[in-house]
Amino acid sequence: MENIWDKFNFENRTGKSAYDYLVDTKSSLVAATGGELTLEICVTDAVIDNNYLSVYKLYVMSPRLGYYRRHYITVQDYSNNNHFPVDVYDLINQEWIKHVKEKNFLQVISDILSKNAVKRSIQNLYKQSKEMSALK
Repeated sequence: MENIWDKFNFENRTGKSAYDYLVDTKSSLVAATGGELTLEICVTDAVIDNNYLSVYKLYVMSPRLGYYRRHYITVQDYSNNNHFPVDVYDLINQEWIKHVKEKNFLQVISDILSKNAVKRSIQNLYKQSKEMSALK
């Protein structure tokens, strides 16, 4: 039987995607919380207005709380090759930040996560996780 994967070119990856940048931030959260919290980035594909896109959903998760997770950010990547610009949705404040360029991407993510409502939510998740560890 022929190997279908021999017909694919996996060598010509161009640049980092929004997903790559999000994954890179995971170790910082784990270190900052002593492993109480981690990031989960779920990826799915969609078609909106006849445009194919990748959708990345950022969750902050507590393994100690049965992998309870909170969804804070959604990123829509419309490109097939260049990865940027992307659209970023702030779930807590219910607002879109459109056409985010690569050089601004991590700052936009940081700005969303630093908003008071989001920060309180993440800190509460951390507190609940620590309280659960004290009970064991």
